Amino acid sequence: MMVAFMATFFLVFGNKLIPYSIPIAVVASLPVIFFIWQHFRLFVDMIHSTYTSRSLFKPNKSLLFSKKLKTKVA
Repeated sequence: MMVAFMATFFLVFGNKLIPYSIPIAVVASLPVIFFIWQHFRLFVDMIHSTYTSRSLFKPNKSLLFSKKLKTKVA
């Protein structure tokens, strides 16, 4: 969507208003930059949890429902 906006912006203004087109384009791309900045840590955590999981390639050995834990009944 941002690429379509930028392409349309430069097609419409072309060679007119050149001194104003670059600052407007920079200000228009700020929301995208902020979105990427805010979600970068989430992306890194997602990649880390996906590819470094202990039980990823051992589906029968789930840590959540482990049979090793036995509760004592009083």
